[in-house]
Amino acid sequence: MLFRSARSTARGLAALGCGICIDPFDIGAFHAAVRRVHDDAAMRDAAQAAAAEAHAFMARAQALETSLGCLREALA
Repeated sequence: MLFRSARSTARGLAALGCGICIDPFDIGAFHAAVRRVHDDAAMRDAAQAAAAEAHAFMARAQALETSLGCLREALA
């Protein structure tokens, strides 16, 4: 069984059209999913679009700078 956060991530990626959630895990379903991901151009395009959005979000969020700022404040 998938862990809760992994299940949520898998479902989210599936909803975006760039992933497949297999829960409970089944080796036959896994093999079919790998074949589909390899052959499905729309899924590849959706994955690239999702990756671009994630990258843009991280750039806007400035997570590293924010984390370092918080650490500096905590250590001061």
